[in-house]
Parts: sequence; structure tokens; C-alpha cells
Amino acid sequence: LLIFQQFQTIQNRKAELILQMGSPDNGFAVEATRQLASLGWLQDGSVEGAYLVKANLADADLSQGDLDGVEMSYAQLIDAKMLQVQLMGADLTFSNFQDVRMSRANLVGANFRLADLKNVILTGSNMERTNLNAANLEGATLAGVNLDGAILTNANLRNVQITLPQWGDAIFSHDTYLPDNSRYNPWDDSGLDQVLRFTDPTHPDFWDPCIEVENYMWCDDEE
Repeated sequence: LLIFQQFQTIQNRKAELILQMGSPDNGFAVEATRQLASLGWLQDGSVEGAYLVKANLADADLSQGDLDGVEMSYAQLIDAKMLQVQLMGADLTFSNFQDVRMSRANLVGANFRLADLKNVILTGSNMERTNLNAANLEGATLAGVNLDGAILTNANLRNVQITLPQWGDAIFSHDTYLPDNSRYNPWDDSGLDQVLRFTDPTHPDFWDPCIEVENYMWCDDEE
């Protein structure tokens, strides 16, 4: 009986913290996240599938958290730290990820439709089959990202740093804006070659942002 009571106490505390994590009050949500992480519950799958709609997690540290399948639409995550986070199949629609550090994250099948990912760092992340329809990725870092099967229709890729990506069967549309502010042309026979010219320095029409864009953020200062 005592063991059961202790177990129930732990479960109740866990549920309470997860509920607080979904709060629109930033201080409340960030502190709950800190406690969940310190107790190992952020990482052990306890938060999987949690309801975190409209959570204010700006500046929170969600690194190595297991958030697979969470419902986190309309959330605020500006400046959050999300290194190696698990968000497989998560609903992240309309959420704000501006300036988030999300390197080496597992985002397979996540839904970022209409999300704001401006200046997000996604280096080495797995975004296979990720829905980025109408997402804002302006200024994002997509170095070494797996985008096989990702949906990039109507997405904004202006000034994106794209190096060594895996495009696979990524899907674009005529309203997908490319790094040079041009639009992808699905009727062009060159197909994916329209995108490769932004990622392959050996491409005959390689578009070098350090030459084409004034004060481009990723270029070394040669002065």
C-alpha cells in the first residue's frame, strides 16, 4: 500500500508539472520545465503526447526532451534551447520558434504548418516527412538537414543557409520562396536543380549569398 501511495504521489506531481508546462504564463511554464528536466521526466517520455497548446516556453531549455506527439500549436518558444529534442509527429502549427537552437533534433513527421521558424538553427536535424507548409524559415540554418519527403509548399526560404542537405522527395510549390527571393517553378524541367544551385558550390549557377546579399549573416568578415 505504501509503495502504491508513493507511486501515486509521483504520478500526481508529474501530471501537475506537465499541466504547468503548458501555461501561457512564461515564468510558470519555464519553471515547470526546469523541474521536469531535473527529475528526468522531460527526457523519459513522460511528456509524450502532452497538451501544450498556447504554452509560453520562451527562453526555456527543452534540450534532449522527449516531446514526441505533443500538441503544441500556437506556442511561444522564442529563444528556447531545444538541442537534440524529440518532436516526432508533434503538432506545432502556428507556433513561434524564432531564434530557437534546435540542432540535431528528431522532427520526423512533425507539423510546422504556418509556424514562424525565422533564424532557427536546425543543423543536423532529421526533418523527414516534416510538414513545413507556409512556414517562415527566413534566415534559418539548415546545414546537414534531412528533408526527405518534407512538405515545403508555400514556405519562405529567403536567406536560408542550406549546406549538404538531403532533399530526397521534398515537395515544393510555385509559392515556395527560395533563398534569392525567387519562386520555385514546379513546371520547370530542371526540377530539384532549382534548389541545388543554392547548396552545391560546384553548381554552374551557384548562388553565393556572401556575394549576392549585402551584410549576409553567415559570411566571414574579410576586413
